Amino acid sequence: MFESIANFGRRHRRGFFITAGIIGSFYALGQYAKRKIVELQEKATRDNVAKENLRRRFEQNQRDCLMTVLSLLPTLGEQMISEVNVEGSIARLQQKRTTRTPPEATESIDEDQAKPVVSEEVMDRKTKLELWEELKITSFTQTIASIYLTVLLNIFVHIQLNLLGRFIYIDSVLSFSEKDREKSFRLEPTTDERRRLSREVERKFLTFSWWLLHVGWKRCVDNVKVAVEEVLGETSLKKTFNLHDVVNTIQEIRTRVEFEGNTSDLSDNRTPTNMRDLLLPDDLEGELQVLKEGSGMEDPQMDNELRMLLDEVKDFLDSPDFVVVRQSCLDEAFSFLSYNLRTTFLSKGTPVRPTPKLYELDSPEDPTVDQASERAIPLVSLLPVISRQVHQIINGVPNEYVEILCSVKELQSYSAIVYSSFNLED
Repeated sequence: MFESIANFGRRHRRGFFITAGIIGSFYALGQYAKRKIVELQEKATRDNVAKENLRRRFEQNQRDCLMTVLSLLPTLGEQMISEVNVEGSIARLQQKRTTRTPPEATESIDEDQAKPVVSEEVMDRKTKLELWEELKITSFTQTIASIYLTVLLNIFVHIQLNLLGRFIYIDSVLSFSEKDREKSFRLEPTTDERRRLSREVERKFLTFSWWLLHVGWKRCVDNVKVAVEEVLGETSLKKTFNLHDVVNTIQEIRTRVEFEGNTSDLSDNRTPTNMRDLLLPDDLEGELQVLKEGSGMEDPQMDNELRMLLDEVKDFLDSPDFVVVRQSCLDEAFSFLSYNLRTTFLSKGTPVRPTPKLYELDSPEDPTVDQASERAIPLVSLLPVISRQVHQIINGVPNEYVEILCSVKELQSYSAIVYSSFNLED
């Protein structure tokens, strides 16, 4: 029996080997496939954790941008409101209003010189007119410039913090093992030696918001003032305006500020104004001035890492994407300004219908207002309304302008580009 079994095995030995080989191959393939599936699952888990961590960090960074802008705006607003002294003009007008002209102050003739002497009443009327003309320019200048400065500060802070956030994220990835990465990432690497940027370089880099807060804002105000004088300089204070007129007037001023050359050209071929000089100095002397004045350094030096950061910021500011983001943010901010002004032009007691898209005013006709109940008011009566808006833009609590700007989708996308433009192999 055993011999017959042995003979059977010898006769079918080749078949047994083939069968065993096939079974072994299938087993090996199964084990290999199982390992691959486990590896793919682990890789997918790590990728999901990394993506979630990146998303969480990015969202936190945007909240930091919001808080940083709110903390810097009072410094900006205090200087601008003091320089463009609308309140001073209003106070002088109120003083003139309460001052009565003596009855004997009438036009008379100087017998010695035989020339007419201008009466105090005529002089007072001339002074009041000059004050109103000054108030006309300063009211529009202050409010419109405050929107430009808030938008520029918002974008610049987003570039700064997202650029630094990118390096902090890379540091965290490079600082931990694969096992640590599967669990979570810390906000900071454990040691300074693992940081690609030192804290000193980060501090110097953040100092460069000083330029806009102390130098660039003056240039911005001057540019806006020139545009306001060109558009409103010859406009009578008695001329009546409705909301449509105000929107068009502001748009004319914007065109002169935001585009170069022929302001009557409404095509898409217009050249946008380069506003980089409002945000950063153009030369090394200006950069060292920022480091000296902004951080109190006696003998500031330009580090290689800081030079790299500033050059990258300048590349972002010179890119076509920056112009798109700037225009989108300005459109949103000025739309909200128009929305806030709308009630000024309503007849008393007229209800305001809610608008489906609250802060958008794409057409001259405000969808929140019944056009039949809209009224026109003299420019002189509009000036106090315009001038009051600056306090909402700069010092509003909560500051709706800043919150709206931080939610502009173009700015969010732009921030994501800045934050995610990295290569771990660098």
